Amino acid sequence: MKAVKQFEVLEEGCCKLTLSAKKEYDPYMLSLIEREASALLCRSKGASTTIFYYDNCEHLPLLTLLSKYEFTEKEACACLERLFEESDRLANEYPLLLRFDSIYYDPLRQSFAFVLLPIHERVLEHDWNGLLAEIIAHINVRKAAFYGFLCSMQKQEHMTASQIVKQFRVWQLQHTLWRQLSLWFAGVRNQRMRKKQNEQRLQEELIRLRFIHRSSNHEAHFNNKSQRQTSDTVVLFAEHGSCLSDLKGNRYSLQSETHIGRNKNNDIVIDHATVSSYHAVIKQTTEGMKLIDLGSSNGTKLNNKKLNKQQEIVLKNGDTILFADSCWRFEEET
Repeated sequence: MKAVKQFEVLEEGCCKLTLSAKKEYDPYMLSLIEREASALLCRSKGASTTIFYYDNCEHLPLLTLLSKYEFTEKEACACLERLFEESDRLANEYPLLLRFDSIYYDPLRQSFAFVLLPIHERVLEHDWNGLLAEIIAHINVRKAAFYGFLCSMQKQEHMTASQIVKQFRVWQLQHTLWRQLSLWFAGVRNQRMRKKQNEQRLQEELIRLRFIHRSSNHEAHFNNKSQRQTSDTVVLFAEHGSCLSDLKGNRYSLQSETHIGRNKNNDIVIDHATVSSYHAVIKQTTEGMKLIDLGSSNGTKLNNKKLNKQQEIVLKNGDTILFADSCWRFEEET
């Protein structure tokens, strides 16, 4: 890069560029630089043809951006891809001063700005590997895996900017696909869990409503008992004298529909860890009292024979029922 004699960053918020004595700037090239959005604002010093100043007071140096900002892997990949893509575009159109201290970042537009040379000759050779090495030395990424990716890419000799951009895009695609798969699997697990929770809530609400409905029906039944006894209506399901008794001798009368489980909304509450919230139900039918398992976790056994879910079995006097590990006896008064 013989056209550049000296380049320094001044404290006044600008960069000073001195061209070699034999180089004269091209006014047309300077006008193009002034209109280029990705270039720092360039001004010549009076009548001098070798010294130029680039305004960088509204920009952050690349070193500050990489070292002060804590990137995620995805943010770092997108940022560096944009940096090399933009610098490659400019290098194909303008003489570009490709140095680590001549690249800046515009926070307002979230884009990079570069020092472009106001000469007509194009700088055809750039040290992209050297620029990548400087970036690796200063970038602040949360995960070390991305450093390994950058170092493996930097070891490849004679890399061009377009090749670097392509590798960034491949890595970003792979990272995005893996992230999408992870989110998909997590979403499937969460969806199944939500479905199971919703089904349980609906079942609990349904049984709660049934319990309230049964309670109101039984209250109306006892209030109108004398009327039903004198009525000419045929009673299909009269009050039955059946009951369940536990090992302690406690007896619980069975209704036309008796729900059994650990939840307090049941007609018979069994406070046992192995018993499901809504374990089973005993219904009065024309065939007699039937035992039905409601899909309990640990199952229901009748005379040591396990019931299938929703299987209906007619009970007989003296039958032994196991609600999980809780033992009960069915008694029927004649």
